[in-house]
Amino acid sequence: MKRLLYLIPLLLLAATRPAPIHLHTTWNGHGAGALDTTTARAVLLTPLKVTDDKGTEYTITRFRFSYRQNSAFQDSSGNIVRNSQLFTRDYFNTNLVDSTWSRIISFELQPGEAFTVDGVVVKDAKGAKMLAPNLELTIQ
Repeated sequence: MKRLLYLIPLLLLAATRPAPIHLHTTWNGHGAGALDTTTARAVLLTPLKVTDDKGTEYTITRFRFSYRQNSAFQDSSGNIVRNSQLFTRDYFNTNLVDSTWSRIISFELQPGEAFTVDGVVVKDAKGAKMLAPNLELTIQ
């Protein structure tokens, strides 16, 4: 009987817990996946958005934007050498990539490159902070 008395408060506690919130990170309506270069250039100028299953939008307090740029050059022996560089920047209290980065990346953007948005921290209406899912967009 004592064991049952210990079990009842745990069951009541479990019954009052709210359902988990499922967040979705999108950029100009695009989730993770592939974009053509024209769409990717347009996406760079639009705000990042985090919503839940009910469509409630959350305030972004921080995110990290990474751009993987592919390049190639010809070495002294005539061989083509391919490599990639990763450019990363942290943003605070905004949901936009700054205009300087957007302009430079738009000019340089080529198929095979990628954008990654990770470390997205959002705040709900009560001020509670949550980590939103990462977003990876590959350019075709």
